[in-house]
Amino acid sequence: MAIEQEWIQNIKRRREQQIRYMKKNGTPYNTLGKDGAFTGESTLSGYVPWHKAASLNADKPKRKRKNKFLYQWILAMVLFLATTAVFTLPENVAAPLKNGIYQVLTKEFRFAEMQALYQKYAGGSPAFLPAFSKKSNNEKNWAVPVSGKITLPFDEKRKGIVLATPESAQVVASQEGWVEFTGNKNGLGNTIIIQHANGRETWYGWLEEINVREKDWVKKGQPIGKVKKMHNQSFLYFALRDRNQFVNPASVITFE
Repeated sequence: MAIEQEWIQNIKRRREQQIRYMKKNGTPYNTLGKDGAFTGESTLSGYVPWHKAASLNADKPKRKRKNKFLYQWILAMVLFLATTAVFTLPENVAAPLKNGIYQVLTKEFRFAEMQALYQKYAGGSPAFLPAFSKKSNNEKNWAVPVSGKITLPFDEKRKGIVLATPESAQVVASQEGWVEFTGNKNGLGNTIIIQHANGRETWYGWLEEINVREKDWVKKGQPIGKVKKMHNQSFLYFALRDRNQFVNPASVITFE
């Protein structure tokens, strides 16, 4: 009789232990020890109580942010080291690589391609390269290339406008960009072509002086040359090319 009562008491204690454990840990799983007493431990490997699952899920955004930052940092370092290495190589070795970098940064389809890749793997835009910076310059506010008045307006044959300027007037870049060409163009003499974002180019012709070199990065309003005097008057030929089609510069820039 005493043994039976003791057995009943043990069963009650085990049930009470089970209830307390379930209230505390939120899991119905249990095991019995060697002495028949409830141990309060689950035999299911890797089981996560329901009340702890939420805290684990809450850590996922933090891990994603850390991974994103790590990818950005690695990509930035790789690009920085690779570019630095290219420009420390001997000129005969580095010339093709430099030209490749220049082509990547000055062609419109490359702008979009590189930005898409960067956004996919690192997020955002790579602002450490000036050509990729988001609207670093308000494209609506183009600088007038030279002080002067339009003497010959735009037409399909001329592809640009002609400005009458003061003698030896200074010519400036209308917008920031890469100097794509410096040299002689048929009918235009000394000419500078600057590649801008969104596939646009500006052409500056009939120059007496050219003060920039190909592959230079110029800012809006930066001096790039001087006009040439012809027939006792100085003129500047100015053209705007938008995705391989010449457009009227006066539709973008306000001249006198």
